[in-house]
This record gives sequence, structure tokens and C-alpha cells, in this order.
Amino acid sequence: MDDGASSTSIGMRELIAYSIKKKIEISAPHSRTEACCIYRVPEKYHKLSSAYRPEGISIGPYHRSNQRAKGTQDPKDKALEATEEDLKNPSFNTTHDLKLLYAHKVLTLTTTTDEQTIKAEEPKATRTIKLDSMGTLVTSKGWFAVLEDCVSSIEKMETKIRECYSEPVSLNSKEFVEMMVIDGLFIVGFLLVRFSLKKEEIVDDLLYNNHWLSIAVENDILLLENQLPFFVLQSLFDIVSPAAGPGTTAEGLSLEMLVVKFFDSSYLYMLPNTCFDTYLDQCAQAKHLLDFLFILLQPPISSEELIDEHSSSSSISPCYVIRILKKYFNESVIAKFTCSPLKSFTQTVMKSKIIESLHSRRKQKETLLDSVVEFIPSATELCRSGIKFKKGSTKRSFMEVKFNNGIMEIPPISIYDGTDTLLRNLIACEQLYNGHAYISSYALLMYSLIDSTEDVEVLRQQKIITNYLGCDQDVCNIFNNLGFEVSLVCGYHYEQQSNAANIYYKKSWHKWRATLWREYFHNPWSTISFFAAVLLIVLTVLSTIFGILSFAVPKT
Repeated sequence: MDDGASSTSIGMRELIAYSIKKKIEISAPHSRTEACCIYRVPEKYHKLSSAYRPEGISIGPYHRSNQRAKGTQDPKDKALEATEEDLKNPSFNTTHDLKLLYAHKVLTLTTTTDEQTIKAEEPKATRTIKLDSMGTLVTSKGWFAVLEDCVSSIEKMETKIRECYSEPVSLNSKEFVEMMVIDGLFIVGFLLVRFSLKKEEIVDDLLYNNHWLSIAVENDILLLENQLPFFVLQSLFDIVSPAAGPGTTAEGLSLEMLVVKFFDSSYLYMLPNTCFDTYLDQCAQAKHLLDFLFILLQPPISSEELIDEHSSSSSISPCYVIRILKKYFNESVIAKFTCSPLKSFTQTVMKSKIIESLHSRRKQKETLLDSVVEFIPSATELCRSGIKFKKGSTKRSFMEVKFNNGIMEIPPISIYDGTDTLLRNLIACEQLYNGHAYISSYALLMYSLIDSTEDVEVLRQQKIITNYLGCDQDVCNIFNNLGFEVSLVCGYHYEQQSNAANIYYKKSWHKWRATLWREYFHNPWSTISFFAAVLLIVLTVLSTIFGILSFAVPKT
């Protein structure tokens, strides 16, 4: 009896172990790797806000099921026959078929450019024109052949693309590649049509004429869950825009330049007021479009921070120090050194006591970050203590906040309908994988400053906030709700400014002086009344003194 129970127990253990083994084997291929960069936002944050779900168009696998059921017509034929009038029809699938329309547009745009190039370059005497049965010009490569090249390119990268998503994609190979090609061509087509063609060439474009739909699409392609790996877009772009060589348009624009033009037109109120050419090298390493925007928005790192970032390791690469030298010295000066002597120099520097001091500073920094962050009071309370707010410069970053001698400089930011959605997704990008806390720190700073509409009014009067929502309460709600989603695992980037502001705020003298100024010097009439009262008191005191002296001193 015991043997039977024992054998049953062993059989159950084996069954459970085998079940766990199968689950591990199934999940192992989808375990997160370094390539993983497109995450799902945790469900609890979805419940707080709908800012993570696309409203106009879905990109990638996460929200693909939200598309309405497609018709039975072949997608290629449907894309070819689709017109702007079709898209205005309620029965037309504006989510899926809009992407097909743009995919077809960019494919035909490419072949049309090829035809024009062939016509221009071929001498008239030798030029031959071939027409097919439909009377269409026959070129060396039709749009369907270009489409096949796109499919072939994505097929080769399928495994690499799947690794970029934090969750396993249940689509089979055919469905996955088709989705990537269609969605990728849509984004590339959207950028090419909007920012590469002449204005007269896009007057009939649906998104160009439909402002509401255009804004919805612009917001949707920057959602974290609505991303494609950037190398997918680059691969498709290289295929469909060969007019001026691989990787550029006929105007010589690269994909990175087109993306920058898109951000410059749509998110100018957040971008630094500087030359974007300096960012292109960094942006080439972007993981997706949202990450691209994050790179443009992040504040420039000082040389000290650059070295601190790597000084925690036991050794620093000579190539890394060379990059720092190139960043902070003239290129012509660096060019005078050959690579070998420069590396030798950096190795000597790394062996010196400078590196030891950097390690020491890094440890001090980590100790500070481990301490509890003390946030600053609201803008209204800071004003009552004599702290003044000043509109800062956006030359470097809209997040570059300074505090000095009782003046807090904050670069201006404009609040639109899509600002909340964009900030939430940038924060999600940081919190889930980015490893930085620039946007998160900015959100917490504004969360601290804004408690009520009075605080918004203070910042708005100083032109730090430009409110396009129409109501200060809406701005207040945006930043108050953002504060619930932020975790400062990577440190608070405004700790130094916050500490300085808190020290200034806690000094009683500053509050007394601010109260005196607010009560008696806030307008010319109160100032005149104050000095008149002081003069009256002085005269009264003098009169009293002379009266006493007249009795105390005997007359001669």
C-alpha cells in the first residue's frame, strides 16, 4: 500500500517537473535580451490613463488586434485601388487601409522617381519607351519588385525584430513579416510624403488635409507600445528611397534627418533651440522613434558627468576618453594627433590620481542618491519666501533648470492636448528600460511646484508655462497625475537645485523681506504711503525729542 502511494507520489512529482520544464522551454526563446526595447506598460497604469493606447492607428503587434476585421480583398489590390474618397467612407478600415494606402504611395513614389531619373539620364537619341498591356511605362523595377525586396529584408531580420519586444509575439512568420512591412512602409511613407515632397505634391494627401487625423497619427506613432525597431525603418527606407544613393532621398535627406524634421514641426515647443546636426550621431543609435525623441530632449551632459558615468568601473576605455576630448575640443586640434599617441596619452591619464578622485566623487554621488530626496514647496509658497521665477533658455534643453541667489530659472514649455500622452510615454520609456530619469525628474519637479491653479498662474505669468488647454486646472491635473507614476531609481536630477531652494526657503529673513516687499512695495501707491508713514513717524519722534529738550535744557 505504501509502495503504491510512493510510486504515485513519484509519478506526480515527475509530472509537475515535466510541466515546469515545458513551460521553461517555451518561455526561454522569448526571454528578454539586451535588444529588448519595446515594452508593454503595466496594466495598473493603463487603468490610470488611456495615454498608452493608440487612438488613430496601431503600429506593431501589441495593438494589432484592435484593428477592425479586414475584408477579403487582397491587400495589394486594395492598396492599389484605395483613394482618399475610400478613406472617407465609414465602412473603410481607416486603421489598416490607411497604412496600405501609404505603403502603396511610397512604393509607387519610388518607382516614379526611378522613371524620371531614367528619362533624364538617357539620351534622347537612344531613349526607348516600353509600355505594358495597360499602357503603363515599363521600368527596370516596378513597385511590386520593390515590395518584394522589402519583404526579403524583413524576413532576414525576423528573429532580431522579435527579440526587441518584451512579450512573445504569437503571429506566425508570414503574418509577422507582413505586419512589419506594412507598418514600416506606412511610417517611412508618412515621413517622406510630409517632409520630403514639395507642397504642391501633397495637397491631395489625406493626413495633410485632415488635421484631426494627422494629430492622432502623430501622437500614436510615439506611444511606447506602438513602436517598431528603428533598424526596421532604416532597412525599408534604404530600399524605397534610392534616388540619391542608399539611405537618402532625392534631396539628400537621411531617415534621421526626416525624423528630426518631423519632431521639429510637431514638438518644437519641447526641442532644444540648437543645431540638430550635433545629435545625429547619437540618434543613429536610437532603438525606435520614441527613443529618438528622448535622445533629442535629454539635457546635455557635462564633461564631469560623462566621466562619472563610467568611473565606477575598474577601468576606462581609452576610446571613451578620446570621445570626451572630441566633444570638448576643436576637431582640428584632435586631428593633429594620430590615434596611437592619443591612446597612449589617455592611458597615462587613466593611471594618474585624477581617476582616483573621479571614483571618490562617484561614491559621494551614490551616497547622496541613497538619501531621501526632499522636494521643494509649491510655486506660490516659494514666491512668499522671496524666491523669484524666471523664464530660462531652451538652447540646450527644456529640462535645464537652474537655481541661484533666490532665482529659479525654468525653460518654457507649452501644454497642448498631446503633452500629457507624450510625457507619460517618455516616462514609461525611462522607467521600463532606459536607465535614465531626466523626464521622470522633470515631472516630479513640476509635480512639486504645482499644487493648485494659483501655482500654474505664477508660472504662466512668468511665461514658463504656455497653456493651450484653456484652463489652468487642466495643466494642474496633468502634472499632479504624472507624479504618481514616477520612481527615482536612477536618482533625482534636480537634487542640487531642490536643496538650494529649500535652504533659501527655510531662512526666516527671506520670508520677512518678501512679506515686507509684498505688503508695502507691490505698487507705487503703497510705496509712497509707506515712506510717508515712515517720514511721519520720524518727524513725530524728532518733534518729541525737541519738545523734551526744550524743557530739559534751561534757556540762556
